[in-house]
Amino acid sequence: MKKKITKNQDSLSRKISRILILIIILILVFITYSFIKTKYYKKGYTSIFGYAYFIVDSGSMSPKIKKNDLIIVKEKSKYKEKDIITYKENNNYITHRITRIDDNRLVTKGDANNNLDQVVYKKDVIGKLALIIPSGGLIKKIFVLPKVLIILLMTLLIISITISYKTKNVRSKVKKPIKGLNPNIYIKKDITKNIDKKRFKGMLKVDLLVIILLLLISSIPITLSRYDSLAIGKTSTNIAFYLLKPDYVTNNIKLTTLTPSDTPYVYTFSISNYDAVSTSEVDLEYTLKIVTTTNLPLTYKLYKNEDYTSNSSTNLVTNNNTTIEQDDDGTYFKYITLNKEEMYYTTPQKNNYTLLIYYTRESANAKYQNTIESIRIIIDSNQIVDT
Repeated sequence: MKKKITKNQDSLSRKISRILILIIILILVFITYSFIKTKYYKKGYTSIFGYAYFIVDSGSMSPKIKKNDLIIVKEKSKYKEKDIITYKENNNYITHRITRIDDNRLVTKGDANNNLDQVVYKKDVIGKLALIIPSGGLIKKIFVLPKVLIILLMTLLIISITISYKTKNVRSKVKKPIKGLNPNIYIKKDITKNIDKKRFKGMLKVDLLVIILLLLISSIPITLSRYDSLAIGKTSTNIAFYLLKPDYVTNNIKLTTLTPSDTPYVYTFSISNYDAVSTSEVDLEYTLKIVTTTNLPLTYKLYKNEDYTSNSSTNLVTNNNTTIEQDDDGTYFKYITLNKEEMYYTTPQKNNYTLLIYYTRESANAKYQNTIESIRIIIDSNQIVDT
């Protein structure tokens, strides 16, 4: 028998459809409003009824606010000490706590920072923290990636088609010339499947709603809640890395003089939290990584604060911290990754490193002529944050 759809069911379906359409329209209006605000009026964030939203991109407000949290701030006419506010500084949005108020000027500081920020004027304040959604910003980082987005959309389409199928049992009359039996016998035929157009349209509306929500998420601006130091970081291309603030620095080793030899090529460099002018004003930790191509038969040794010619010195390059990986272009790289080192702002510190690169005479071969080898020293430093 054909299943009947009652008026109540039809009415409920229409109501749900209208609600979905209304939500889609409202979100589209909001996205259009955000686009106009950010693109044409050059406003880096969207505010509705005094509320604005940001994704936190660093951890200087830990443990109160962590990296990747989604925060909502509310515009206020007055602010007081200990309020957490988001303000604009140049082209960045900073989220820190008020430590002092002097008329229209505010002094702020990150909970995990060692130093105060520069003066903030009330006209640059966007609002006071109203809500924290833990890890809410990960949605933007994960679901708006092209690969993830394509997979998600294909999955939604497959689910929509699957749910929209309806099945129907078909029976037909077949006469059986058997004595004593009814000649009209109903037998079951194959089950047929058809797409329910109404149901499919409803599912497409849901898919559209998900896509629009992802577009909305992708428009959420970033607030740095930055790690801050008054000192300015810089790197000498010769031998020194000055880590005066959290940073990611790299230096390429020039191998123009590297030839097969019985003695190693010696490259020295240092990593410190001070230079001739300033010392870092935050506690830092750094990871040292040496990345090389594998075109030449080179071997490496690395020493820290030791005389590499001494028999008691310790080579930091081991099988445990060395890996070979292949990139998307098919090039193989060797990664030597050392353990984290800590430097505290209360004490100027320096670590001296000696990198030995061995290209032995036994490895001399015409096939390596004109071969290019890349060796990079990479330092990734972060502020130490107590959690």
